[in-house]
Amino acid sequence: MAYYVALPFLLVWGIGIPVTVFFMMRKDSDKLDTIAVKRKFGFLYNGYKRHNYFWEIVIMYRKVICIFIAVFLKKTGIVVQALILLIVLVLFMQGNSTNRPFSARALNDIENLSLST
Repeated sequence: MAYYVALPFLLVWGIGIPVTVFFMMRKDSDKLDTIAVKRKFGFLYNGYKRHNYFWEIVIMYRKVICIFIAVFLKKTGIVVQALILLIVLVLFMQGNSTNRPFSARALNDIENLSLST
């Protein structure tokens, strides 16, 4: 049942919407400081460095991957799920540590702490 219900929704909402928003934001990436773009996408990129305006999309995909692991790898067992999730979170923590996408240092540290938790 999960495959027939969750997979289409995962594809549409989990993958399709963030990709669409990313391309819309990329189209306006040179105008991020204008009022019109801030009204449309400001809630997604405020708090990030300007060259990392897309980082909220990365966080969305992290959440989608976690849901994918919880739903579609249920038959593999809890240990396998935990190990795969640990690998995924370590990769995202490494990406966050390398890019330091937030404009405030404290936010980067809090994100790393939340990923390590």
